Amino acid sequence: MIKELLQKAADTNKFIRTDAATALDVMAENVSVNKAVITLFSLGRDHKNAVVRSTMARIVDSIVARLGAERLMGSSEELQEIIFKEGSALLTDGSLEVRQHGKHMWTELVQHSNTNKLLQKHVSPVQLRNISKVLDSLQSH
Repeated sequence: MIKELLQKAADTNKFIRTDAATALDVMAENVSVNKAVITLFSLGRDHKNAVVRSTMARIVDSIVARLGAERLMGSSEELQEIIFKEGSALLTDGSLEVRQHGKHMWTELVQHSNTNKLLQKHVSPVQLRNISKVLDSLQSH
């Protein structure tokens, strides 16, 4: 169901696109955070369509904003791992809109004292080097 809704979120028909986005937003609010984030990243992260990736990034961003950095840091190891691993990839995506949603999500996360420790733990050194400038600029805000 989520896969089809993500696909419809990239439809050329504006009405279908907005209905799919609304349905995905409602889904994200009504299922567990773990299930929503894991499903969205697994289906949308490597999708070839930038609109699908952008929709996925927007919804994950809203989930993280709603959850807050403090609650995320206290959540399951699995959720932390996927947010840090896949969330860091949002910052280097080819689509500007995906990167913007990624930056917004990370603005929330970089304020927490455990962020650097979890980045070291979950993100590869190469990826960490690629995103360090962006994260440093977000921390200074």
